[in-house]
Amino acid sequence: MMTRLLAALAVLTVATTASADVYDATEAPAQKDRYLGVTTTGGASDSFLRLGISADGGHRIGSSVWFIHAQAATGVSGSLFARGRFTALRGGLEARRCAGYDTQVCVLAGADAGVMHDTFEVTTQGNTMSGSSNMPMIVPRASVEIGSTVRVRAIVEAAVYGGPDPETGVNVALGLGYAF
Repeated sequence: MMTRLLAALAVLTVATTASADVYDATEAPAQKDRYLGVTTTGGASDSFLRLGISADGGHRIGSSVWFIHAQAATGVSGSLFARGRFTALRGGLEARRCAGYDTQVCVLAGADAGVMHDTFEVTTQGNTMSGSSNMPMIVPRASVEIGSTVRVRAIVEAAVYGGPDPETGVNVALGLGYAF
């Protein structure tokens, strides 16, 4: 009986050892090739304050640190005399680098180009005037993300808006990302 028990234990040990994955604690985990994110955004330009929500995504180019990035945003805008809504679409490139094992810290820097559509109403001396504008924009940005597959994200952007009355602005965003 004891011989059979030891034989079964030996077979079980060999089978378990043969099927076990080898884990090397010094080997970094595989980098994620894609991500999706949702952020709340707040910003100020020369003439408007903006609050909104954005959705973005990225895809790694080959095995490099470079990602293609695309983003859509919408929200409200306003100033002392005006209120309105905005919608923005943009795309660009970013360099992304992550470090860590179970929990990763990722930093990125990139720039996007796109267009922002604003609709607004201006009220002065009891008169209301409405209008809209389409502004080209260039947005350099930097971000830090912390997490594994789900990540907390903090983003800072410096925006340059073109058009008849060029503007500059700063945006900050906080949200969640999903890396896969």
